[in-house]
This record gives sequence, C-alpha cells and structure tokens, in this order.
Amino acid sequence: MQKYLTTESAKSFIGFFCGSIFWLRLEATLWIPSGNLEKLSLWVLARIVGTILQDQNSVLTVSTYLNGEYGLRDVCLGIPCIVGQGGVKRIVQAELYPEEQSALENSANTLKERIASLKQVEKA
Repeated sequence: MQKYLTTESAKSFIGFFCGSIFWLRLEATLWIPSGNLEKLSLWVLARIVGTILQDQNSVLTVSTYLNGEYGLRDVCLGIPCIVGQGGVKRIVQAELYPEEQSALENSANTLKERIASLKQVEKA
C-alpha cells in the first residue's frame, strides 16, 4: 500500500476529479446528507488544486485577505475569486443586498473578535 502521494498519483487523482464534473456534482449532493464530509472536502481540495495546476481562471469561493473589498479590511473571508495558476488572481465583487452586506460585516467582526480574544489568551 502506497503511503505517500507521488506526483503521478496526484496528477491522476486531480485529473480524475476535475475531469468528472457531472459525476462529482451528483456525488456531492449525495455525500452531504449522508454526513460524509471527508469525501466532499477531498472533492473541494481537488477542484481548487486542479484549477491552480490547470490555470483554469475559474470562479471559486475561497478564503482570501480583504483590503477594502466589500468595505472590509484586515480580515480573510470566503468570497468568490478568480483562481488560476498562482492562486487568487482577483476578487469578484458582487453587488450585495443590504442584508447580505450586513451578514458579511457581522462575520468579519466576529472573526476579528475571536482572533483578538485568542491574542489575549496568548499573552496571559
């Protein structure tokens, strides 16, 4: 049994997942209700890695640093981005409804508060 992921097996793994989008979407809908999130996480990882390796310039929701986008600064949040070779190429700024903007701001503030509280614990 192979213990480590070789370059060839990684390419095969990524090619298999990235080349079977319809099958994966069907499987993803089946995995979520069954509680098998490990397989879904592998699919997401394979999709992101495949997008980067193949320089697909696809829109994916990934966590990235915000520096004024959506009116937010100094926080990383999962938002739609163009992803290709090298990672995030640019952030896709969609127009949000006021409720969505408020929810995004609340998420950012909650995350900043949690990070600040962890820094306080670290100092103690």
